[in-house]
Amino acid sequence: MSQSGNSEFEASGAPTAGAGQAASFTLRLAELSMAERRASLVELVSRTTLDVMSAVLPGMLEQVSPEQSFKDMGLDSLAAVELHDRLAAALDAELPIGIAFDYPTPAALADYLLTEALELGERKAAEIMATVGSDEPIAIVGMACRYPGDVSTPEELWELICEGRETVTGFPHDRGWDLDRLFDDDPDAGNTTYARVGHFLHDAAEFDAAFFGISPREAVAMDPQQRLILETCWEAIERAGINPQTLAESRTGVFIGAEPQDYGPRLHQAPADVEGYLVTGAAPSVVAGRVAYTLGLEGPAVTVDTACSASLVAIHLACQSLRTGESPLVLAGGVTVMSAPGTYTAFSRQRVIAADGRCKAFSDDADGTGFSEGVGVLLLERLSDALAGGRRVLGVIRGSAVNQDGASN
Repeated sequence: MSQSGNSEFEASGAPTAGAGQAASFTLRLAELSMAERRASLVELVSRTTLDVMSAVLPGMLEQVSPEQSFKDMGLDSLAAVELHDRLAAALDAELPIGIAFDYPTPAALADYLLTEALELGERKAAEIMATVGSDEPIAIVGMACRYPGDVSTPEELWELICEGRETVTGFPHDRGWDLDRLFDDDPDAGNTTYARVGHFLHDAAEFDAAFFGISPREAVAMDPQQRLILETCWEAIERAGINPQTLAESRTGVFIGAEPQDYGPRLHQAPADVEGYLVTGAAPSVVAGRVAYTLGLEGPAVTVDTACSASLVAIHLACQSLRTGESPLVLAGGVTVMSAPGTYTAFSRQRVIAADGRCKAFSDDADGTGFSEGVGVLLLERLSDALAGGRRVLGVIRGSAVNQDGASN
């Protein structure tokens, strides 16, 4: 219950009438102190949650604690939508549909309503700026990629999408996977997967090491992700009409999203002929660092691992580097190659994988995700610099941001 002594609100419960009453409720909030506003909103959310749970799952919940998570209360997706609808009506405000998942307790949700949705919070004197230098748009001046379905250029990716072609295939046969032992229909069988298919780069092992001045032994010890990033970064620069070799000693930056994929043996188990190369060949930091070394780039070289968002976060960091003047030109993107089947075995235990390798978002038939390999790289430049240099502008990034939803669902 509210500690503010707001007996009128306590007696009347959550506003359920039209926009007029919702507006008057919001106006009353604006007249209260910050503590009273928050207490009233905590009570509103708590009461509304109890009403929703009583309607959707009668008898499941007798009282609501502001610090108890909606998940622990038994709030499911259906109830979460109902809670959203009732709060939106009560406040006459447009609210994100997933608020019960983004703000996982009545207290957290009340804080969001206070400071963001209703903008009744005490604003900080200065907000943290995502960009230090300016908010100038960022131009995409080059692109390169490799994706399942034999896609090796952005144009081929566009054709694949337009034609609606399939990219799912069986597991690759050139990676040393024990395919007979790997598959098991029983989803509880350890170190196995109940899926037989995915979306793979079946030519991921191909690499022109000599072109990049890399010896055969070092090439063998290199994670395929490093090889693919080298190829696509070089190509993205060329597709922008720039000779990659002319960027040596420039402050060009490299931001690449990637994650470890269990390539090769552990360092202390490396064969003698690759022992000295495996330490760099398997290091995620070298995914970006090798591009900088090969091309002689002297700007930031950062490998980003934020799981599924790594490529987007890499692009966000690249845009910041450009806007602050840290870099005049930046390569940004991401790469994934599943050198070992650990992704399949681990996520099979969690029942995350769709057995047929196909995502079925928003469908009643949805039964998991389909894992895929690929690499995509953009060459980015401040829009004013791109126009001044006569570049072909393929697209413009006007803004980006990064967040983390902490302990939410």
